[in-house]
This record gives sequence, structure tokens and C-alpha cells, in this order.
Amino acid sequence: MPTSGQRKKLLFNLAMYFAERGEICSPKEFDLDKGNRPKMVKSSTVNKYFGAWSSMVKLLKKEHSDILENMQPKKVEFVDPLKDYFAERNIEAEPDPLEQLRASTTEK
Repeated sequence: MPTSGQRKKLLFNLAMYFAERGEICSPKEFDLDKGNRPKMVKSSTVNKYFGAWSSMVKLLKKEHSDILENMQPKKVEFVDPLKDYFAERNIEAEPDPLEQLRASTTEK
């Protein structure tokens, strides 16, 4: 059974993690993010300390609202890694041979 001090410490670490991430994620996403989440913490640990993921989120919003209000979602833009390569060599993309076929068919 965790003590209240352990709960507070874990709650603060989770608040910092979510603020850095830019969102409060689901337990599944939390488990998949092994490199960035707090050490030795899984969603099962959160459930053991707080009873459920949703109760942890409620406590997090109540206790550390100051940290969470400053979090901004990260904007990820897709950058084609081959765009510069093709531009340097003056290579243009070939048209898709099936594009005309797709455009001419209609659903019945």
C-alpha cells in the first residue's frame, strides 16, 4: 500500500511527463512510450497507486492544474526525407498509372 507521500511524488512526476508530452494520454499509449515515461512506472503502477487511470487524471487536474495549463500539444509536421534528394537531382515523380483508372470508375 503506497503512502500519501509516494502518491504525491508519483502524481508530480506524471504531471511533468504529461506537460512535456503535451497531452494526457491513454494507459495503452503510456505503456508504449517506454523511453520517455517515468522510470519503473507502468499503467498497472498507476492503477495500484490511484485505483484507476481516470481517478489519477482527476487528481492530476485538481492538484497540478498550474503545470497542466501550460502544456501545449506538440505539432508534428511530416517532412518527406526524399524531397531534397529528388530536388537536387531534378527527378520528378512519375504519375500513378492507375490514377486514371480509379478516376473513371464509379460505384454502382
